[in-house]
Amino acid sequence: MNKILISLKRWLFERTMLVLSMIAAVAILGVVWHVDTLSTYLVEKMAVQDANRYVHALSEFRALYTSEVVDRVQGANIRVTHDYQAYPGAIPLPVTLSVMLGERLPKHHQIERVRLYSDYPFPWRKDGGPKDEFERDALQHLRQRPNEPFFRFEEQQGHRVIRYAIADVMHDSCVDCHNQSLEIAKNDWKIGDVRGVLEVTQSLDEVTGEMHQQLAGTFALLVGLLGVGLGGVAFVTGHLR
Repeated sequence: MNKILISLKRWLFERTMLVLSMIAAVAILGVVWHVDTLSTYLVEKMAVQDANRYVHALSEFRALYTSEVVDRVQGANIRVTHDYQAYPGAIPLPVTLSVMLGERLPKHHQIERVRLYSDYPFPWRKDGGPKDEFERDALQHLRQRPNEPFFRFEEQQGHRVIRYAIADVMHDSCVDCHNQSLEIAKNDWKIGDVRGVLEVTQSLDEVTGEMHQQLAGTFALLVGLLGVGLGGVAFVTGHLR
């Protein structure tokens, strides 16, 4: 038994660098896997947070415009309509202004698209209904759980994106207007009903690039330290021999 242990020790000593190199290779592979997993997790977490901020900012803007502008001009002989450009002095409906803002945002941010859609779209909004599986799933999910956002990561034209949707809920300032409209198939809306969905599609390219740069530096540092350690061991082992 002692001879076996002595032989094993001699074998390991003579092949110290080989053994350490194998251990280092396994360690590097483990670090690469961990860094890749961590990178994906952090990118998705940051994307969800960013999309949540954008979509709620749009929702708050619409609510603010409704309460501080539209409600205040009621009875002032100011027309509030979707085709406000055809009437001097008219102002846009909240939904119209939200759609306009959504069309302009992608020109200045990582936002790919902003969509406002419903099972009961206004007739002048030809693309106001659900268009694909995600939008149909979002409507179904948010009707059942209006306080819980619905999101999914997808590949679009070679780019990874997050599609993040929240419920467009009826407030007291909206109910009367929608129920009195003769242009919508549904006219029995109640406060709290899910009128539709507000969705933001955001590219992950920028946040992914930034995350990879940061983690690449950390990975390079770890590999460098590991190399220095192996070099030190090789130096000491060489002198001992």
